[in-house]
Amino acid sequence: MGRIPEQDLRGWLNGRLGSTWRTWVEPTAGSTTGTPDLLILLPGQALPLPVELKVARVVRDRLRPSHVRPAQVRWHEELARSGGKSCLLLGVPSSIGWMAYVLASPRLDVLRSWRSGFHPGQLTCVARPANPAIGVASLVLDLAGWKRCMGM
Repeated sequence: MGRIPEQDLRGWLNGRLGSTWRTWVEPTAGSTTGTPDLLILLPGQALPLPVELKVARVVRDRLRPSHVRPAQVRWHEELARSGGKSCLLLGVPSSIGWMAYVLASPRLDVLRSWRSGFHPGQLTCVARPANPAIGVASLVLDLAGWKRCMGM
């Protein structure tokens, strides 16, 4: 399988967020390097959650994201040190659409090891097939599960 652009993951996620407030961060000259791709307001929250999107693939028993830049690692670590929360959303393309996993409040030591991938126990599945027999339309985005894994 060839490389799948992050833009495809973004389009899929955007189509499943419904009326959930979100804004996409577009990198431009003068913007802060490492800033996450998405700010989303999960149900019942007062502040938006910064989300870094990455297309991932399964390598052995781990999910390995596409490249994570050092500036992205630093951004999440600085936010965590300041008491903020953020997450990494890994999208894995499958024959029935995208599966999505969240790494909640990523720490520097965990993010730095992205090349070896993330063990499923480190992640929370937030999009899964409701009924695999139905196909792509049945993939459900679990906002409540996403909120729970973030400790919100």
